[in-house]
Amino acid sequence: MIYYKNKSSNEIRAFNSTEEAERFINFDDFSLLSADETLKLNTPKPSRFYTEWTGTEWIDPRTEQQKAEYNRSLLPKLTKRKFQLYMLDHGLLDDVEAAIDAIEDSTQKHRMQIEYNSSDDFERLSHAVTYMAGLLGWSEEQVDQMWQQALTL
Repeated sequence: MIYYKNKSSNEIRAFNSTEEAERFINFDDFSLLSADETLKLNTPKPSRFYTEWTGTEWIDPRTEQQKAEYNRSLLPKLTKRKFQLYMLDHGLLDDVEAAIDAIEDSTQKHRMQIEYNSSDDFERLSHAVTYMAGLLGWSEEQVDQMWQQALTL
């Protein structure tokens, strides 16, 4: 394929040959795409996050932290049952309950008690999960790993 771009509108047209292009476009209005532009046009983006072109490939400019946050946002909710079974199986259930009881700020303590005792499910990026992970000294990666394992219960 040979590609031509309209100089004023940036419309791109594809032709099988220069002869075919001569029949349909005015070369005063169109310019031939360069090899780099043609490669870019014909190289599909792996996903919507690949927004920058290096001249040979599309790249995802997000930081590793941004990628991890996005992946966390895709994790399914954990049912309360799965969450508590995971904690029980790994000897962490008492730690979670003790951490909630040890919260000094009464408003935050009551909020966490309500979240923990009344929720039917838990979202990975919820304030409650993030807060509890911080209280227990768990890294984001540790919580991700726990979450993945708990989903299998």
